[in-house]
Amino acid sequence: MIRVPINQKLQQNFYFFHHSVFTPGSFYPLHDHDFCEFFIVSQGTLKHIFNGKAYICPTGTICFLNPEDSHELHCIPECAKAEILNCNVLSDEVRRLFRYIAGESPTALEDCVQHIFPVPNFRQQALLEEMQEIFHCENEILKKARLRLVLENILLMMISSSGFSADSAPDWLRNARTAMREPDNYRIGLKRFIELAGHTQEHLCRAMRRYYSETPQQWLTSIRLEAVFDRLLRHGGNISAAAFEEGFNNLAWFRKAFRQRYGVSPKTIRKKR
Repeated sequence: MIRVPINQKLQQNFYFFHHSVFTPGSFYPLHDHDFCEFFIVSQGTLKHIFNGKAYICPTGTICFLNPEDSHELHCIPECAKAEILNCNVLSDEVRRLFRYIAGESPTALEDCVQHIFPVPNFRQQALLEEMQEIFHCENEILKKARLRLVLENILLMMISSSGFSADSAPDWLRNARTAMREPDNYRIGLKRFIELAGHTQEHLCRAMRRYYSETPQQWLTSIRLEAVFDRLLRHGGNISAAAFEEGFNNLAWFRKAFRQRYGVSPKTIRKKR
């Protein structure tokens, strides 16, 4: 079996993004890695032999691999070709992001679902479109920031698809979180979250920690950061104004939180959009 090592570009950038095409007469032989990997089937249908078990992966399937996983890739005979958008990631980067998402939950990365098959899912379709855009991005700093955001979303989907505690959250909490994703609500902040939940701040905080392993404020910060990132990436504009409009009142803290989450400054995202 082939062992794929960490190359220089991956070591320097934490991420190495590439595109692979398979035809019925071609395949990638059995191998494992010194790093983590995720890929999404962007066209056709792929036969993925993963730790000795075969999976048929149509367009839109997301796959994640730990370093100890072995796999090989084939295009099914009935398909003219299959294409994947593939990203190698340093294991330390994956585990840091996973712990950020999972919080103090005992959930382990190794316990999560590693194949997410296509369903009528807006987030999954958005990830495919985002990875297709990243493939054509020429700026390495911006590409790294966008790949980190994609990886965070994939890890969240893996946790959600594995049947962990967030799935058993009470209706009042799930409904409040859905409503809080609206700009008119998350910009107001915690006060609005408490109103929509219909419970005290202490009760809301306990429920968020129990079912989602984060505080209400941590979750609201994530939503606001995503909103600012998207605005700067797609439209540019004034960074301070974007931060204030999305609910941040302390610009120094905002810039620190933004860099911690995306690995670059807001100015870099705006300049390189």
